[in-house]
Amino acid sequence: MRRVGVCERQFEELIDRIKMGDLEAENELFEAFKVVERVQVMINARVQVAREDKNDLIAEVLQALILGLRNGRFEPSKGPFGSYLWGIARNKIRDYFRRCKNRKTSTLMEEPIAKSNTDSSIYREEKNALIQMKVDSLEDKYRDVVKMKYFEELPVSEIAIRLNLIPKQVYNRLNYSIRLLRNAY
Repeated sequence: MRRVGVCERQFEELIDRIKMGDLEAENELFEAFKVVERVQVMINARVQVAREDKNDLIAEVLQALILGLRNGRFEPSKGPFGSYLWGIARNKIRDYFRRCKNRKTSTLMEEPIAKSNTDSSIYREEKNALIQMKVDSLEDKYRDVVKMKYFEELPVSEIAIRLNLIPKQVYNRLNYSIRLLRNAY
């Protein structure tokens, strides 16, 4: 994570001050690293839920970050601050989905609140058509893997057998396909 206007020594001093309970040091760190903005981007890119839930998740990440810094869980010598922040965000996102799964609710892709069932079905049809168009625009080797995994709901092992690939190749193609679809969407 690029440090804006903070050298290595100043950064370590900020961390030490935070460990001692200096609230001003926390504010300086958040400003220098644009922490809130980065967490918002992380959450928005990976979680598709209602705005209130995203805000709650962002608050959880920021709270865990501050507590971790105060309790000395981050050591600059062990790795970059960005990796530490990403680890906290990733864990909080996982926790969020586990909680939702335990509540038996689907939170992977919530539909926006529609004014009527007609609006909702029109939105869903448009979204599905757009996704299908983007999938169809992929190269054959990527399109086949995506269709087998997400439309036919085949396990990776079965896809590997059908395409005469090893499972690692299937995972690689899936990951690359998803990246292409995200960039196109």
